[in-house]
Order: sequence, then C-alpha cells, then structure tokens
Amino acid sequence: MVKIEFGTALIKSLKSGYNLKDFKSDAISGLVVSLVSLPLAMALAIAVGLNPSYGVYTAMVAGFFAALLGGSKTQVSGPTAAFVAILAPIYTKYGIEGLITSQFMAGIIVIFMSVFRLGKYMKYMPHSIVLGFTTGIAIVIFVISLKDFLGFNLPKFDGYLYYRLKTLLSNINTISLADMTIGLTTLLLIRFWHRIPFIVLQKLPSIVGAIFITSIISYIAIKNGYDIKTIESTFSFIENGIKISGIPNKLPDFSGNLIITDSNMIVQLLPSAFMVALLASLESLLSARMADSLAGTKHDSNSELFGIGFANFISSLFQGMPATGAIARTATNIKSGAKSPISSMICSLLVTLYVLTFAHIIDDIPMAALSAVLINTAINMIEIKEIKTVLKSGLKEDSIALIVTIVLTATTDMIIGVASGMATILLLNLKHFKEKSYSKIEGQTLQLTGDLTFSNFDNIFTSKFTNLNQSNITIDLSNIGYIDLSSIKQVEYCIENNEKNINIKVKAKDKIKKLIEGLTNLSKERFI
Repeated sequence: MVKIEFGTALIKSLKSGYNLKDFKSDAISGLVVSLVSLPLAMALAIAVGLNPSYGVYTAMVAGFFAALLGGSKTQVSGPTAAFVAILAPIYTKYGIEGLITSQFMAGIIVIFMSVFRLGKYMKYMPHSIVLGFTTGIAIVIFVISLKDFLGFNLPKFDGYLYYRLKTLLSNINTISLADMTIGLTTLLLIRFWHRIPFIVLQKLPSIVGAIFITSIISYIAIKNGYDIKTIESTFSFIENGIKISGIPNKLPDFSGNLIITDSNMIVQLLPSAFMVALLASLESLLSARMADSLAGTKHDSNSELFGIGFANFISSLFQGMPATGAIARTATNIKSGAKSPISSMICSLLVTLYVLTFAHIIDDIPMAALSAVLINTAINMIEIKEIKTVLKSGLKEDSIALIVTIVLTATTDMIIGVASGMATILLLNLKHFKEKSYSKIEGQTLQLTGDLTFSNFDNIFTSKFTNLNQSNITIDLSNIGYIDLSSIKQVEYCIENNEKNINIKVKAKDKIKKLIEGLTNLSKERFI
C-alpha cells in the first residue's frame, strides 16, 4: 500500500497545545545538544577521512530536515559512529563523488521504504546481528582514532583493520608526546567529568567541557613552541582559488554536480547505497524506539523513515555525509527537557550559527581531543556485559552469529559482516523455522506455543499483545520449546513499554525463565 507520511511528529506536537513553556524547554535542550553535536560531527567526518566541515554541514542540513519531516518527537539526527565503518572504505575507493552519490541514492531508497511502508520489516533484524555489527564498528572506530589520538605522522592510513594496525605498529616511532598528552587528558576528562568538584562545570556536557579545557591547554602549548596538530593545521579548503586553512565559516555550497551519472559506476555503488540506506533506517528506528521508552512517546516509523531519507537526499546536495538517528544525542535531548522536534531544529540552527560566527575558534581545537571523543564513543558502543551474558546464555545460534558478525565487521567491512551474520543465524535456525508456532488469547492470558525466533515473533506475539486492553495480563510461555535473543528482548520491550498502565506477569518453565532473567532487566516479581 502506497501512502506518504511525513512531519507527523511536528504536526502532533503543535496540535497538542504547544506553548511558550514548551518552546523554552526545546530551546534549552537544543542548546545543550548543539554543543555536543558540533565536536562529534567534526570528529566523525575526520574519522571517515573528510574535512570536518562535512560533518558540521550534515548536523546543520540533515539534522534540521530529519526533525522537520520525521516521526519522532525527540529524535536528534546527524552523522553517527555507526557509519564510519561503511563510509571510510567508500571514500577511500571512490572519493567524495562516490560517497555523495551513495548517500544520494540511499536517501531515495529510504524514501521509497517509507512510501511503501517497509519500516515494519526493520524489526526482523536479529538482535545478535545488531549487537555484533555495533561492536565491530566500535573496534574499527577505536583503531582509526588512534592515529590522531597518539599523534602519528602517517602519509596514508586506510584499508582493512589488519593494514591499519600494521601501519600503526610500523610507524610507532612517529608518536607525538604532545598530541598523546592532549588526547589522554581529553579522554580522562570526558570519562570522569562527573567527579569534578566544581558544580558549575558539572552542568556542562562532558565532551564540551573536556574539549574547552584541552583546547586552551593546546593553544598555550603551541604558543610556547610545542607542535600539536589542530583542525587549522590539518585541514584546508579552497575559496576563490585561494587555499585557506581550517573549516569554512559559511553555509555549504551546492554539491549536486559531484553526483556520478555513469551507469557502470552507479551499479558498483549500489551495494554501498543499500547498506547506507539499511543502516540509516535501522539506527533511526532503534533510536526512535529508545526515545519512546525514555520520553513515554510513540513514534511514526514511516514518517521517521521519510524524514531521514529526505534528510540524506538533501544533505548529499549540500556537502553533507550520511545521517541517521543518533541514540546518545537523542537521550541527551530528552534528559535536557525536549518537548518536540523543534528542539532538534534549534540544535541545527545553533550549529549553523557557531560555524558562521566562531569558525576561527573552532579551528584551534586539537585533533587529539576530537579523536578522544571518538574513542570514548567506541568504548560506550561496546556492550561488554551484554556480550558476555549472551555468550554464557546457552543460545548457541545467537552466540555464533554474534561472533561471526563482530569479527567480519571489524576485519573486513559492515556489508560482509552483516551478510555473513544473517546467513549464519538463518542456517542455524532452520530447525526452529520448521517448528509450528502459534498463539491464542484466553481471557487475560496470551498463550504461546512452539519456537519463538526473530522471524515469527512479531506475528504470533507483538500483534496480539498490542490488542490486549486488560489491566492485568499474563504472558504464558510454558509451552515454548525455544526462544531466541531477539524474542527475549521484544518481550522485555513490550513489558517495559506498558508497565505504566498494565500489570504484566510472565509464566514460563524454569529453563526459559532463567534465560529471560539473565538476558533482561525484568524483576523476579514479573514471573509466576
């Protein structure tokens, strides 16, 4: 069924009695998130190999249009760490033209996904695969960031993980003590910012405070003769035929003329475009779902896809890079009091103001400080506790798929990692797919029978669960022979998302009960 939905979050917010008090809350949260978005956007562009201005322009353009046309009230969109592992190889192989063309095509693909209401199929991505590629990407980001974090002097730093590590080890004598000091100081400040005794400083986002302090230290050190790499000393742009150091203090130029029209090249770029589209849509919907849990809202998945699709389409025309929903920035937005998409739009406008007004100050930010931001992001992306729990759970299918996805995403690329992980989990689950599974509602009980996997869970559980309106519900899993990680996570999500209004209990055999208890945060009181 073809149906175009866009801007639903903004429309609903304005129709629900949006007032001056809400706008003030949005303005404050937009300010807070803009301060975090600016350094992150620059750091992510640098990690791909681009001038930091590409990241900034993405936060400006894609961030604004994703909020304007999207379906989540509190979502913040922009460049994210998850894209680094995909974009770096594209840029290395095809240049900026290939990167922009891939983004342009990806934007169109995601818009089509929205129009044909394909957002619902994103839920079929197994949790172990998502956990796997997120971890693999984090490893790649960590290694890429070491170059600037330690101040390596490298003429070339690309290729698969093995070649990057080999390059670092063979050039270990080029490490800069000054850059390394700035990097370590920034990372420690970010990690332990909440322990700083000054309450006024604690109110600043840790990333902002850390970069502010180390930028001052770096500035003083450079004035005293130390060689510390900064944005100004590392990057440049051409203006009226003149090479200028740093980032441009202007609005982005039109870059649509860089889009490749050669049919052979377009065919070569299609796999990359589809992977960018998949990640943009998947991460946006995951972030929107997280936002619903934190803010008590309900997003429109098709409108959200249209928003992020159009955001990528328009961003590719104005010197941007691929964008998606940013989970950490969205959480910061909610915690800062965001009430509507206007908060994210204000964030983008403020980032624009910073670039137009303070570009000469931004140029003094040390490269090591920005790489420390990425290393911190990589550390936060690796869910060590959850990975250990999954591997110890006895869920062999999910465990093997998880390991395959992590290893291949980290050592090759995300396309190979995700494809191999999906093939692995499909093959290992063949016997469970053959098992007849069904559900029925008896009074206040939703009874499930058979094997529950990522492929059938939505049809036999979620669709019926949402139709239960009783104040007390029992989920009966006592006839379940097997349940995978994705199904367990979905049970947890449904319970936590409804616990404000509905008293939900879970009935299960000891084996299934222990499995769910070990892999979720559900309390023992939930179980019968």
